[in-house]
Amino acid sequence: MGGGFYDGDVSERTSTSRETSFAYQGSVDPAVADPARRGAHPDLLPLGKRCDCASETPIVVAFDVTRSRGDDAKHVYDKMPMLIGQIHMRGYVLDPALSFAAIGDATSDQAPLQVGQFASDNRLDTVLESIWLEEGGGGTGQESYELAAYFYARHATLACTAVGKKGYFFFIGDEGFYPKVSREQVARLVGDTLPLDLDASTVFRELRQKFHVYFIYPRATWQERRENIDAEIRTRVLEAGGMHGGIDIRASLLWNNRNDLDLHVVTPAGEHIYYANKRATCGGELDVDRNVRGETTKPVENTRWAKGTARPGKYKVYVQNYRSTRLPRPRCSASSSR
Repeated sequence: MGGGFYDGDVSERTSTSRETSFAYQGSVDPAVADPARRGAHPDLLPLGKRCDCASETPIVVAFDVTRSRGDDAKHVYDKMPMLIGQIHMRGYVLDPALSFAAIGDATSDQAPLQVGQFASDNRLDTVLESIWLEEGGGGTGQESYELAAYFYARHATLACTAVGKKGYFFFIGDEGFYPKVSREQVARLVGDTLPLDLDASTVFRELRQKFHVYFIYPRATWQERRENIDAEIRTRVLEAGGMHGGIDIRASLLWNNRNDLDLHVVTPAGEHIYYANKRATCGGELDVDRNVRGETTKPVENTRWAKGTARPGKYKVYVQNYRSTRLPRPRCSASSSR
C-alpha cells in the first residue's frame, strides 16, 4: 500500500484539536472519554494482517505508548504536516510511505502492538488519531519491541527489496526489549504458529534484511522515571481500593505477571504485617493483596499507615517470592510524611 498526497497545515494542529483527537485514549474520566472506546481500534490490531508497501521508500515509525512515552504519538501528530513537507521539499527520499506502530508490553497490556498500513496521504492522520494510548507497561525495564520487529519482519512485503533497496525503521522508546519472542504472544496477537520461542536477535536480523533499523532513545532523568513508576503504582492501588494519599508511611510493590509476590513490613514494635496478618495494632494495614490466585497481570500490594497513626522508628520492608515459575523484576515504592 502507499501512494496519495498529504494535505495539512501545521497551524491547524493546535493543542486543543490534538487533545480532542486523543481524548479517549488512556483517559479514566468518563466525562471526557467514552468507556466503550477504551481499547485498540480494530483496524490497528495485527492479528491476521499484513502491512505491504509498493512505494520506493517504506518508513516505519514505531513508538512506545506506555506511560513514560505516551505523549510521543501526540507530538508526531502535531508535526505530521511539517514531517511530510520536509521529506518532499528537501528530497530526503523518493516516493515515501509511512507506517505507524504503537508498542506496549505484551506481558501485561491489553494492546501491546497496534499497526497502521503504509500510506503517504491523510490516512496517516486517521491512523494516529486511532491509536490507543493505553499508558500501560509498569517500569520493568522492558517493552515488546521484539514483537513489533517480528511483525514487520514476517508480515510486511516491500517492493523496494526486489531491486536491492531497503526501507527505514525507527523505534522510539526508553526501555529494553525482551530476549525472546514468545510463541504464545505471537499466536495470540499476530496469529502465527511457532514451534518454539524465538531469540529476539533472530527477528531483529530478519528485520534488518528489509529495513535500515534505528533506535531513538529519548533519555529521561531518574526523577522522571521514578515519577512514571509512582504514577503506575498510584493507579493500581486506587483501582484496587487501597489508600495511596493521606498517609504517614506507605510501602507499595508492583510487578507485571501472574506470579504471587508478597510484601512484608516489620514495624518498630516488631509486628509483622503480611498476607497472614494484614492489620497491626499500631495502625498499619496491608490493604491490597493481589495475585493470591494469579488473577491479574497488573498486580500491586500496598501497606500503609493513615495520617497521624505511624509511630517513629525503623521499618523493615522486604519481598517474598511466594509462588512463580520465573522471578520477575519488581518495583517498590515507599512514601513517608514523617
